[in-house]
Amino acid sequence: MAFLLGSSKIAYFPVPKCACTSLKQFFFGVENGFAFRRFKVQGRDWGIHNLILSTPFEGTDHAAIETWARVAVIRDPISRLASCYANKVVSRRALAAVRFTPAQLEAGLNASPSFAEFLRDLEAYRAVSTVIRQHSQPLSHFLGTDPGYFTHLFTMGQILELVAMVAAQEGAVPELPHRMQSDSAGPIEALSPAERRRIESAYAEDLEIFGGFM
Repeated sequence: MAFLLGSSKIAYFPVPKCACTSLKQFFFGVENGFAFRRFKVQGRDWGIHNLILSTPFEGTDHAAIETWARVAVIRDPISRLASCYANKVVSRRALAAVRFTPAQLEAGLNASPSFAEFLRDLEAYRAVSTVIRQHSQPLSHFLGTDPGYFTHLFTMGQILELVAMVAAQEGAVPELPHRMQSDSAGPIEALSPAERRRIESAYAEDLEIFGGFM
C-alpha cells in the first residue's frame, strides 16, 4: 500500500529497486522527526520494509486519497533489473538460501549466476526466490496501468525534485538517505543487443505504460 503522509496529503507508492529504501526512510524521518533505525519488539526484528510495505497497486484505498498528491519513482527495466542482480544476487547472495533441486541444477540454475545466465533464466529464478520475484516485479504490479493516476512521476534522476516537493509542504526535511547503492553499471555495459531485447520484451507492458515518462 502507499505510504500516506497525512500532514501534506502526499501518497508515496514505493517500488523495489526504484530508490524505495532511501525514500521510505526519508518519509519516515519527515513524519517522525528522527531517522529510522532497526529495532526489535518481543524478539521480532523490524526493518523499514516491514513498516512500509511495497504492495500491489490494488492494496491501497484509492478513494481515500482521491484529492491527495500521488507520487512514485519509476526506472527503466534494464537499469532496474541490473540493480536487482547486482544488489540481491551478487551483494546480498539471495540465491544462496535457495535449495535447488537436482533437475534445476542440471538445467543450469545456481546460487551465483552470471548476469547473462540470470537474464536467460529470470522466470525460473523468480519462481524459486521470493526476494528476486519481489524485486523484479513489473512497475505495473506496484503502480497499476494508468500513469494518469499519479499527480507526479519522477525518474531516478529526479528524486531530489521529489524531496523538494515534500519540503515545499513540510518545511525543513531530513536529507535523503542513500542506503541501497548497488553497482548496476557493470552488468548494463556487458549486455548484448539480444539480452537488451530480452529484457525489453519481458517488461514490454512497463515500457508501453511508463516509457514516455522515463
